[in-house]
Amino acid sequence: MAKKMSKAKDTEVKAQVQKPEAQVKKPISIYAEAFLKNANLDWVCTHGVDAEDAALLNANVNTDTKGGKWASWFIPYQRVDGSPVPLLAWAVSAPYMGKGFISLRLLQRGQVLATLKIWGDFTGTLEGDESIVKALLARGDIRDLTKEDIAAML
Repeated sequence: MAKKMSKAKDTEVKAQVQKPEAQVKKPISIYAEAFLKNANLDWVCTHGVDAEDAALLNANVNTDTKGGKWASWFIPYQRVDGSPVPLLAWAVSAPYMGKGFISLRLLQRGQVLATLKIWGDFTGTLEGDESIVKALLARGDIRDLTKEDIAAML
């Protein structure tokens, strides 16, 4: 009887354990100038977030474990055509009183679906759920980083 119960419990536990969603194993190198312009965030990489910007954005300013200050705020996710998508938002983080970097996490009900890290030259990385990464790359304003992009920076 004990064996039957333990087998039943094992089957029940195995049924409750879900397979992890397919994650992109390595971050993909991207070029995202058009994406940041469409989201009206290109100024963060070139200008940075100062006290006035943080107040206008209603941003939270926090200190990380290394003592650096970060401003963070939320913006709704928008398609390329500008139409909003319900229940999706970008959590935006940037150095406070600094410039040259922005991090965006695509959230759905608090779960991170994808992460974009973009530097001042609009190059960066994209990682997350495989289907979400493919959909973001299909937008057209986020694209793979090419050797021509790198050559243009030289």
